[in-house]
Amino acid sequence: MTDETNENTSATTKETNGDTHAPTRWTKGMPSPNPKGRPKQPKTVKEVRELARQHTTQMVEVLARVAKNPKAPFAARQAAASSLLGRRR
Repeated sequence: MTDETNENTSATTKETNGDTHAPTRWTKGMPSPNPKGRPKQPKTVKEVRELARQHTTQMVEVLARVAKNPKAPFAARQAAASSLLGRRR
């Protein structure tokens, strides 16, 4: 047995950009790489504010946990503390 001819080899890295499951380019007739399409984005400032309000409480709690965590990197703790202190209502 030699390794000279192995018919079961996968595509080269050059052909697939390192991913052996996906071709380099999408061509007409192939299934869509994003079947659900582009996610809907908020269209107005009012929609953005509403989204922010929905997540404010949870995000403030996350910032507080990071600021208090002695195992978190100092830069992360400082950034979280600054965000909490700079928050205006």
